[in-house]
Amino acid sequence: MGDQHDEKPDEDEPERGGSDEDVDASPEEETDSPVSPGELGLALPLIDPEIFRIVATLPPLIDPAIFGAIDQLRFQSTEIAAAVAPVTESLNLHLAESITRAWPKIDLTPLLPAFDVTTFLPKLDLAALMPDFRALLEDLRRHEPPNWPPGVDFDRVVEVIRDDGLPLVWVPRAELVKEVIDAEDRAARVAVLLAHVTELVHDCRTVLPGVTYAGLSGQRKLAARCVEALEQGHHEAAQALAVAVIETAVSRTLGGNYAQVKQQVLFDPDLVPYTELRLRAALAPIHRFYTDWSPKSPHPAPEAVSRHVSVHHADPSHYTEANSLIAVLLACSVLRALQELQQLVEASGPDQETA
Repeated sequence: MGDQHDEKPDEDEPERGGSDEDVDASPEEETDSPVSPGELGLALPLIDPEIFRIVATLPPLIDPAIFGAIDQLRFQSTEIAAAVAPVTESLNLHLAESITRAWPKIDLTPLLPAFDVTTFLPKLDLAALMPDFRALLEDLRRHEPPNWPPGVDFDRVVEVIRDDGLPLVWVPRAELVKEVIDAEDRAARVAVLLAHVTELVHDCRTVLPGVTYAGLSGQRKLAARCVEALEQGHHEAAQALAVAVIETAVSRTLGGNYAQVKQQVLFDPDLVPYTELRLRAALAPIHRFYTDWSPKSPHPAPEAVSRHVSVHHADPSHYTEANSLIAVLLACSVLRALQELQQLVEASGPDQETA
């Protein structure tokens, strides 16, 4: 038999009914019969690319993701309809022509209704929404750490403050915050800080005057002496005093149970309200600062500054220039954060004031 009898029919194509005359129809008769999309193989594009060019000329619209949230507002927005109106007729024509080219035997042009965006776009009055939106943005800015650069990588921030135990709120300055979080690991981040001691001393002195709460006045004065000792190269003295300042301020404000304090300051970005972001981010390094250690432990003493090691197991290997700098930065950052905590407590009412 010829090759034409070796071909197998397409199993996905429906059987054709009809008589033998239908099968033997001439090419002229076949071209007059309807053509299905399956016979075309859908090789042609269903939508003409010209349509996308027309749509691209439209003014940018509101992100559809917010329609559900503001659907109830029901305000009239004539500007959007007016902007789309000039291209409505052209868009309808190209849509009809595109479909007709894809399915030549089907003419849908008479069936297409006029394309009117006002029938499906929410009616929005953006001007009426702007004051509330602007107030929300201002509130967000007000609760951000003032020393964080725009577009800061928040995941990297969490890694630095929670895992590395390095302060990033109130101090250091914005350009150093970016340099620290961009560094590869903790060692590289500490190296960045050590390369800018002079600037960090200035940053600490800029932050401490903001600590005005009477209950922290003594610790603020001692923190200033820590900064002075650091500047003069007395690293051991600066570290010892800074550790004492941090523990005193934290125990008086958050309590003296170290395990409970570590849980209180444990930073979980998914659970922190944005109104408490700055406060909790400033206190987050305390979790690592309160790392416990004993000579009987099978693990070596922590290299990062530790309250427990500094106080109970003082050794030159722990009283380093790096630990001294971090302790002083942490003292200034924590004092400023506790000042903010006191302000929040006072704003919540006299029944909530700390002892």
